[in-house]
Amino acid sequence: MCFCVNFGEELNVAKEDLICYKILESGLISVYQDFDYKLNKTYKLFRWLKSSEEKYYLKHDTIYRGFHSYQRIEDVIPIERKQIIVKCIIPKRSKYYKSMILGHNQYVSNRIKIIEVL
Repeated sequence: MCFCVNFGEELNVAKEDLICYKILESGLISVYQDFDYKLNKTYKLFRWLKSSEEKYYLKHDTIYRGFHSYQRIEDVIPIERKQIIVKCIIPKRSKYYKSMILGHNQYVSNRIKIIEVL
C-alpha cells in the first residue's frame, strides 16, 4: 500500500504521543502486508521510501513504506467482517505525514504502537 501527500509536504515530528486508529485482521495481522502486530509493542521503520510523481496534473509525493493509520475513529471503516479496529499511538518524537485520502484523515509514520482492540 502506498500513501500520497501533497508535493513538498513537510515531514512532521510528534511533540507528544498521537492517538490514531488502524484496521487489522483478527489476530492483529495487517491487511496489506500480513504483518503480525503484538499489543503494547512499539514498532519502528528504519527507512522511508519516498518518490515524487506527477499524475493527472497533480503533483504529489508517494511514500511506499510506513505505518498507516487513521487520525480519527470516524475515519475508520472496516471493509470485511474479519477486520477489526485497534487504537494506536504514534509515539512522541516519531516522524509522520498527514493526508486526506478519499475524505479520510490519515497518517503514515515511522513508529507505531497498538494499545487496544476496540
